[in-house]
Amino acid sequence: MHRWIPVLFIPALLFAGCAPKTAAPLSDGTFSVAYEEPDATGWTAFLELTVKDGKIAKVNFDYWGSGEAQGTVKSENPAYNEAMAAVTGTKPEEYLALLEADLLKSQDVDQVDLITGATTSSEDFKTFARLALEASQKGDLRPVLLPQP
Repeated sequence: MHRWIPVLFIPALLFAGCAPKTAAPLSDGTFSVAYEEPDATGWTAFLELTVKDGKIAKVNFDYWGSGEAQGTVKSENPAYNEAMAAVTGTKPEEYLALLEADLLKSQDVDQVDLITGATTSSEDFKTFARLALEASQKGDLRPVLLPQP
């Protein structure tokens, strides 16, 4: 009987390492991520993510304008929205809201789908959301500023 004991423990040890890792809990607060400067077209991506009761309660992702677009955001800039829709079939006033809604519903950045015609914005959103969630897990309310890629 003693010979069987090691054989029974080996599978148990192998499967013990397969348990899913739990992420650190989210701290309440508003966490922000932004690029330090505008991109080549004059827009600066930013995200503000609010956590309440340990869950994502609000997300605001957009782009601040500079130059002629100073004081506006992409989602509310009619000229930019019309021009982008004509070329890509989508526009910031639509796809930014979809990205935000996906994250609020799923509570998981990996479950947020990329938007066709807005791939760069979708990737920025996911990167920014991950960084904001990491800051929340650390309880760090300082803004995260990134260099423009």
